[in-house]
Amino acid sequence: MGAAINAAGDVAYVQRDGPVRFEGDVLLTYGAGGALQRSAISQYRTAGKRVVTLDLGYWNRSAKDSNQCWRWSINGHQPSAELVARGGDCYEQETEHAVQRIRYNGDPNGHVLFCLAGRKSQAAFPAMVEEERRLLDQARAAFGPRLRVRAKPTGATSIRGSDTSAMQSFTSALMGCAYVISHSSNASVEAAQAGVPFFCTAGIGLAYSAPKVTEIPRPPPAEPLLRRAGYFQVSARMIKQGLAWPRIRSLL
Repeated sequence: MGAAINAAGDVAYVQRDGPVRFEGDVLLTYGAGGALQRSAISQYRTAGKRVVTLDLGYWNRSAKDSNQCWRWSINGHQPSAELVARGGDCYEQETEHAVQRIRYNGDPNGHVLFCLAGRKSQAAFPAMVEEERRLLDQARAAFGPRLRVRAKPTGATSIRGSDTSAMQSFTSALMGCAYVISHSSNASVEAAQAGVPFFCTAGIGLAYSAPKVTEIPRPPPAEPLLRRAGYFQVSARMIKQGLAWPRIRSLL
């Protein structure tokens, strides 16, 4: 990415380790949950500078080729509603593949899946954890035995009652599901691909979320969400071809 930024006529300084150095107006970082990333992001934001965050993509997260994707955001771990509104719809190769994989495995009479945040998100966003507890209480009261609480496999959570089958693939957990409740925009995107309605409190999922955590709506069309999500992720191919940075820079 640094080479692509320089090729576009901007200046990229790549900091491998050590204390934070202010070599430019924009910090580009992978992930936001680690202690070093949180410190660097805080210092840049305090100095009035902008931060671009890359993290695992909405799909093709584990691909080992040019189609591997990363989600990007500006001044936040996930794209804000304001940023989503400023973005566009994506018809790139990777997005077309995601649209073609839309399936309808949900069941309006099935279980309700509550997805807890992961370990890094819990450490980085304590206010989100309190909001998650409040929503979980509401969901338990509304859905009773239909509710399944799924801890993220990497999530060290203090919330009791988590489904011990957390290592089950999320795709399998969506089979026969009526509703997904989560802070994670990734969970929301996967729910949309499975034809399952969702309630989401952050990121791109918030822009397409059901209005109430306690009421299951009809599933919205998945394609508009996927095309907008595709705008906020870039693949290894796009980075190497110099297509990623211009898109990010246009919204800085």
